[in-house]
Amino acid sequence: MEKNYEFRPKILGFLCNWCCYAGADLCGISRYQYPPNMKVIRLMCSGRVDPLFIFRSFLNGMDGVFIGGCWPGECHYITEGNYLAISMIQVCKKLMALIGINPDRLRLEWVSASEGVRYADQIIDKYMGNPGALIHVLMEVQGENQWLPKEILTLIAEKLDVPLRRVMQIASFYKTFRLTPKGRHEIHVCNGTACHLRGSDLLLASVQETIGIRPGEMAADSKFSLETGNCLGCCTLGPEMIIDGAHHARISPDNAQDFLKDYA
Repeated sequence: MEKNYEFRPKILGFLCNWCCYAGADLCGISRYQYPPNMKVIRLMCSGRVDPLFIFRSFLNGMDGVFIGGCWPGECHYITEGNYLAISMIQVCKKLMALIGINPDRLRLEWVSASEGVRYADQIIDKYMGNPGALIHVLMEVQGENQWLPKEILTLIAEKLDVPLRRVMQIASFYKTFRLTPKGRHEIHVCNGTACHLRGSDLLLASVQETIGIRPGEMAADSKFSLETGNCLGCCTLGPEMIIDGAHHARISPDNAQDFLKDYA
């Protein structure tokens, strides 16, 4: 007797580094069983997907091609690459129809970092009904989504059978958890005693004026997020500022503005 055959299409995904790739990366970091029939290639922008990549994928035996990028209007580059992706997909689908390939085998989707709940389901379902796993779930979800929006906290409370009040207490008590999103460039200004005596308050004011946000906030264009710390461990280098993990010592308020322009 023949065994039942289950068709599992081979899919190649081209994912935007800034938004959609977080969903794919979820499976590895969170030890989630990743579908073996889905292969992922990370690109800096969905607009960098060349039509040649798509047709070569089908030529090499792929059953489907998936392209994921930021929502239109939220591209992280001034070239608005996701609009280029829309035009490219339309052309490719017309060519596919002409040469006998079903256009439905090519798919374009938009994903925003704030839609992490679409991916958090996969983590939370592993611990459904287990209240003792609350902190572990919060850490795993934040590891992928970078922060914990209200909709995700609500989902965690429902599936782990934990009061939302308790989830909010844990998420707000431990500094490791973030209830606000991160920008593409993370700025930390030390306001410890040593740095304060060397003018860190003036440095912080200069940074706030330059990027237009206060500590704990993210810029409207998602370019910067700003945090302060009691001590960054390099007191002799104050006033100190950390950008994307790189330490910068003895930054004056005057040169902070010029310094940040390099990240604009």
